[in-house]
Amino acid sequence: MRLAKGFRGRAKNCYRIAIRRVEKGLQHAYRGRKLKKRNARREWIGQVGAGSREHGLSYSRLVQGMNLASIGVNRKVMSQLAQQEPYSFRAIVEEAKASLRTLVLEQSPAPGPMLLREPEAVDVESTRRSVLPHGDAPSTVDRGLVPPYEGPPLPPYPRRIKQYS
Repeated sequence: MRLAKGFRGRAKNCYRIAIRRVEKGLQHAYRGRKLKKRNARREWIGQVGAGSREHGLSYSRLVQGMNLASIGVNRKVMSQLAQQEPYSFRAIVEEAKASLRTLVLEQSPAPGPMLLREPEAVDVESTRRSVLPHGDAPSTVDRGLVPPYEGPPLPPYPRRIKQYS
C-alpha cells in the first residue's frame, strides 16, 4: 500500500486493485529508465547537430571528422560545449574539418575524361604531418592550416533557450 500512495481512485485504497496498479507502475518505471537514456542521447545529438550546422558541417561529418582526428569527446559533453562554450566547440569543429580535408586529399580521384584540367600533385605525407597535433602547435591556426581571424571582435554567441514542445 506504501507503493500505491498517490495513485488515483480506488487504486490507492483497495488492496486487490493496488497490487495490480503497483505491478503495472513498476513495469512502466523499468521501461521509463531505458527511454530516459534514449531520449537524452537523442537530445544531445540534436543539440550537437544544430551547433555543427552553424559552422557549415553536418552532424555525421562532424562525428566522422572527430573520429579521424582522434577526438574522444562524447555526445553529452559536445552538447554542453555547443551551448556553454561556443569557442571550444568551434575549435573541435575546425579540427574535424581539417581531418576531413586530409581524407579528401588522400582519396583524390584518378584523372579521367570528367576532369577539365590535370590535378596538382599533393604530398599526402606532409599534409598528414601538418594536421596531426604536435606539442608545440596546439591548434590549426598555429599549424598554418587556418588563417587567424583578423576582423572586428566577434559578437557573443546568442544564448540558446531550451523550448519544450
